Amino acid sequence: MWTPPGMVRCSWRAMGTTFELVAPADRAEAACRDVAAVVADWERTFSRFDPASELTRVNTAAGSPVRTSDRFREVVRAALEAAEASDGAFDPTVLPALLRLGYDRPFDALVETAPADPVPAGRWRAVRIGRDTVEVPRGSGLDLGGIAKGLAVDAGICALAAAGIPSALLSGGGDLAVLGLPPGLDAWPVELAALPGHPVLGLVRGAVATSGPSRRRWRQGPWLRHHLVDPRTGLPAETGLAAVVVVADRCGRADVAATAAFVLGPERGAALIAAWGLAGWLVGADGSVRTAGPVPVLGGSAGRDEP
Repeated sequence: MWTPPGMVRCSWRAMGTTFELVAPADRAEAACRDVAAVVADWERTFSRFDPASELTRVNTAAGSPVRTSDRFREVVRAALEAAEASDGAFDPTVLPALLRLGYDRPFDALVETAPADPVPAGRWRAVRIGRDTVEVPRGSGLDLGGIAKGLAVDAGICALAAAGIPSALLSGGGDLAVLGLPPGLDAWPVELAALPGHPVLGLVRGAVATSGPSRRRWRQGPWLRHHLVDPRTGLPAETGLAAVVVVADRCGRADVAATAAFVLGPERGAALIAAWGLAGWLVGADGSVRTAGPVPVLGGSAGRDEP
């Protein structure tokens, strides 16, 4: 992957994926340390595989209110607002469905499991946020991995800006956001690896998120499963799409829109992206590409950074 002159790249594992930071060479060591600490703090709060996380405590106590941090309530509130805005296509209560599909441990440790009857989701309307508590309905549970990862990228960018870093790119598994511009360039050249030909997007500001099943697949009996669940069926969404790429002002917003659009399919997904005032591409399994919203002009295939 290309690194602009005068900048360096560091990477680390967190939140079940690889994070990468591109920052000015003279500030890179401290920037990488500080951003990694920010991401680790988000992971400690929102990991469903950490028995001590707030998310685990809330899910374990389903049916009873649990005292939580302000950040946790803010993310749950954002997830519920996204569910409302997408008519449930984005659903933070898909955890029981994921568990039934066999996604019951960190992805790197998944093993093949026997088939089980699917469990539809759709219980997000019953999640309650109190003054200092969150309560999920009995028999349900929250999975906030996607939106939390996007928001962690946003938080990392905010930390860099607060530290006076003039220019940076932070990516986390299919989500990335930028701060300022790379030296001598008028945009960050971002390779859209999910699109045919890998065209390049010149990203001046904001974020890009990609949603698709290619990085999260596992075997359950005779079926190949993926993590993008259709809340209506409790099964992996099968909408004829291979990926959705969304450009937005913030990474968390782009991630939610990409996930919801993938579940909705080409036509309804494109309509949702446009209705939210965003832009994106919906890539069909046959290689076709549908655009949504005011899509930026793309360059050639000499890409640099993959979202």
